[in-house]
Amino acid sequence: MIALKWIQLFFYFIFFNGVVLVPNMNISFEENRFSVLSGVLKHIMDCNNDNRRAIINCDADKNLIKSFSDLESAVTIILNCNLSAVNQLTITKKWRSFIAAFDGSLHEIDRILHKFNQSPWWNVNTLFYILSGSKNGCSDAEQVLKIAWKLNILNCYFVCFDFEQKPFVFTFNPYSKYAPDPWKIIREITEKFNYMAIYHRPSTKRNICTGLSFDRTKYLDKAALNVALCIPLSKSHSLPNLSEENQNLIYTHFEGDMFKLLKKGLKITLKYDYDLEAFDDPSKPRGVLIRLINKTTDVAMCLTTHELILDLVPSHQIIYTGFTIFSKNRGLRGPLEKMYNFYGPLMITATVIISAITYFVIWYINKLRGHWFAIFEILRLWTSTSLYSKIDSLALRIFFGVIFIYFLILNATFSGHLSKFLTNPELRHNAETLEDLKSSSYGKFCYSPPSRYLFVNDNSLELKSTPITFFKGIEAILKNEMEAMIGVHFGFLVGFKRMNLAKDTLKNYYLSKNFIRDNYILYALRHDWPLNEKFNNFLILLEDTGILLKLKNDLVSDLELLLMPLELNPEFKPIDLESLLFIFYFLGIGLTTATFCFILERWQRKKPNSYSFHRNRAQMIKKRRGRKCIIRV
Repeated sequence: MIALKWIQLFFYFIFFNGVVLVPNMNISFEENRFSVLSGVLKHIMDCNNDNRRAIINCDADKNLIKSFSDLESAVTIILNCNLSAVNQLTITKKWRSFIAAFDGSLHEIDRILHKFNQSPWWNVNTLFYILSGSKNGCSDAEQVLKIAWKLNILNCYFVCFDFEQKPFVFTFNPYSKYAPDPWKIIREITEKFNYMAIYHRPSTKRNICTGLSFDRTKYLDKAALNVALCIPLSKSHSLPNLSEENQNLIYTHFEGDMFKLLKKGLKITLKYDYDLEAFDDPSKPRGVLIRLINKTTDVAMCLTTHELILDLVPSHQIIYTGFTIFSKNRGLRGPLEKMYNFYGPLMITATVIISAITYFVIWYINKLRGHWFAIFEILRLWTSTSLYSKIDSLALRIFFGVIFIYFLILNATFSGHLSKFLTNPELRHNAETLEDLKSSSYGKFCYSPPSRYLFVNDNSLELKSTPITFFKGIEAILKNEMEAMIGVHFGFLVGFKRMNLAKDTLKNYYLSKNFIRDNYILYALRHDWPLNEKFNNFLILLEDTGILLKLKNDLVSDLELLLMPLELNPEFKPIDLESLLFIFYFLGIGLTTATFCFILERWQRKKPNSYSFHRNRAQMIKKRRGRKCIIRV
C-alpha cells in the first residue's frame, strides 16, 4: 500500500520543475486525504510547467546524478535519502523549486530546510512548497513559516488541511501587508526590525494559479535594511546605540545622504551596525565582511572595489575612480629650476662648452690683456653686448659670427620667458606613475591591499612596498613614516574628510593627476539578500538622474581644488625677492670671477715668468737694432 502511495505521488511530481525531499516517515493519511493532497499538489505544480525533466533516485549511481547536473532545467526527485550525502556531489545547478513533506515535527522540517539552505544549489528565488500531512491541521503553519523566514527563504508556501479536511495554502510577506487577491491576511507579527504578514487562501482547482506567485519586494514599508558601517581607527570611540542622532560622528555626509535617499526612495527602515576597518586584507576577511557572510547584515555601506568583496555580491558601481599615488608635495620650482627644466641639460652643457672654447680664443688673440679681459668678454657675449676684441681675420669673423647667432637666440628665448620664469608657478615633479616610485628619490611606500595587483610581478617595487590599512596608510604619510601610498583616489578624498585635515595641511600633499588604472567604487551585498535587484535598480536610478554625481561633487570638490596642482591655477604669482634670487646668483658668480681674475693678473705681473722675460728681451733687441741703423745712417 505504501509503495502504491509513493507511485501515485511520483506521477503527480513528475510534471513539476523542482527538487522533492521527503524525510523518512510512515504516511498515515487516510486514502481520501492523500488523494486530495496529491490533487492540490498537482494543480499547484501545473502553475509552473516545464517540458524538460530528469528523474533521479538517491539510490542511483553518483555518476548518473552528476550527468544531469548540467541540464538547463530538470526535475530531481529524491526520496527517503540523507540530504547531507547528496551535498557532497558536484551539482551546482540553481533549482527553481523545492518540495518538502511535513509530518508535524518542527525539528525535522528545520533540519531539511537548513540542509538545503547550505547546499550548493541554494537560490534565494527558489519556490518552497511544504506539504503538511500532520493531523494538527494548519495550526503549524505559522511556526513553519517562521522557520522559513529565519533561513532567508522568501517564497514559501505551506499546503495543509484544516480540521474540516479543506485544503488551504499559507504564505507570508516580510516586507509589507501587500498580497493580491484572493490572499487574505490572518495575522501580523511585528517585532523590533522584524515583520511578518501571514496570509492564507482556500485551494480550489479553478483559481489556484491566480495570484499564487507575487513579488514580495514590490512594497517595502515594513522592511528593515541592515546596514553595516565602517569606522576608521581614529574614530573607534564607543557607540553602543548607533542611530540617526549620532551616526554623523562616524561617516561623511555622502553616506548620510545615501541613507536618506534609501529611506525615501525605497520607503524602508534602516537598522544600523558598525565595525572597525572592515576592508583590510582580502585573505583575512573580518569586520562587516564577516557580518555579510554570516547573513547578519544586508549591505556594507563601505566604499570598496571588486578585489575586496570576495565571494559576496557587488552592487552597481557608485563612482568612477581609479588608483592614484598619495605623497608629500615637493612644492614649486624656483626660477633656476625652471630655466634648467626649460633649456634642458644638453643645452646647458653645450653653452658651457661653447663658452669655454670662446674664452680660449679670446684669450689667445688678446694675450697682452690677460685672463680677466677674456672673462668679461664672455660675460658681454652672454648679455649680448659689444665685444672689445679685435676681429681682423676672416677665420675669426666666421667663428664669432656663429657664436653671436647662438647667443643671440639664447638671449631672445631667455628674455621672452623671463616673466614665466619669475611669476608662473610650476610644480616640481611628484610621484605620478609606478616608475617614479622606482627612483632613488623615493624610499619605502605603502599600499592598500586591493592595489597590490598593479605591481605583483615587479620585484623592485615589492621590495620597497608594505601593505597597510587605508587610514593607517594616510596617517603614515602624514607622520613621514612612509614617502608614498597607492590607493583608490576617491577613498583618499573620503579619508581626508573623515580625518578632518586642515586646508593648510592638505596643501603640503599631492595626489597624482592621472589614474594608474581605472576602477569603480561599489558596495558589498549579502549573497542571498532578496532585495539585491531592488537595491541595484535604485542605484542605477540615482546614477541616471545625476544624483550620485552631485553627492560625490558635494563631498570632495573642495578637497580636489585644494589638492589640485598649483600650476593649473591661471593666476600669476607676484614677483618677490625670492623670485629674483637667481639674478643675485649670477651677479655673485660674475663678481667672484672678476675678483679672481684681478688677483690672478696682479700676481702674474709681480711674478717674473719666461713669457715676460722673452717678451722684454725681444723688445730690447729690437731697440738696439734700431739704434744701430740710426748710427750707420
